[in-house]
Amino acid sequence: MSDVKINDIVKCIDKSLDYWDIHYGYLYKIVGIRDSSIGIQFELKTLDNKRIEGEWLAWRFEKVKECKKNLFSHFDEMKIDHKIKSVVLSKNGAHIKIYNDLTPEGGKRIELWNVVTYHNDKCEIADEKTRKAIECACEIYDMVFA
Repeated sequence: MSDVKINDIVKCIDKSLDYWDIHYGYLYKIVGIRDSSIGIQFELKTLDNKRIEGEWLAWRFEKVKECKKNLFSHFDEMKIDHKIKSVVLSKNGAHIKIYNDLTPEGGKRIELWNVVTYHNDKCEIADEKTRKAIECACEIYDMVFA
């Protein structure tokens, strides 16, 4: 895993880590990389910015390939609720919330900028910045819950 760098997003692929602070299938952000005698090790944070104690061997993770240039740059904060399969992304105090229940058209349900609205994930709205934020939020949701 030599192509990783700090701030890359990785996914845990080792089921045995579920007994620690790392969980199989979850996404993490690399905040430090160290080459040790036992291999490359990562220092990690959760996507909602909580530091994970310890250093973790790189082979236990795979790099998440992003579809667009840094999807996370559109937002200041991210919260994930695995129980109800939702992602909340914030920018300047306003939120985009994405849920797993579907609209009548078959898209994701999205609460946009603190107003409950329904959009399909094709993002057919006029404002370019909002459309780009929704597209990135939907991709992040799919990365987390794929």
